Amino acid sequence: MSPGTCGRYLAATSRAELGIGGAAAAIGLATNIFGDASCALNEALMGNGLVGFEARVARMYGPTSWRRTEYAGAQVSLAAPYGMLRLTLGLMVDVHDHADKQSQVGLGVSF
Repeated sequence: MSPGTCGRYLAATSRAELGIGGAAAAIGLATNIFGDASCALNEALMGNGLVGFEARVARMYGPTSWRRTEYAGAQVSLAAPYGMLRLTLGLMVDVHDHADKQSQVGLGVSF
């Protein structure tokens, strides 16, 4: 490590989502992409880019192509430094019908 750096951070994450077609909750872990990070925690996590791994559950109830049911699955997120762009990849499985699998790809702005 360089002087004034603290290396890699590991943070527990949780979030809730509410949308037109459903609601979701997720818990997971995130770490800075580059290991040689500043000792200031928010600068290390936000200024260095993030990779996150989450377990998610979702309830679909609205006007979407997905049927009204509960889904569970995993998601991987990559965020650019300072969270300006976020790419997510996920796989959700209907908890009542394991043959119903939905893949997800998302691109958005995070803050």
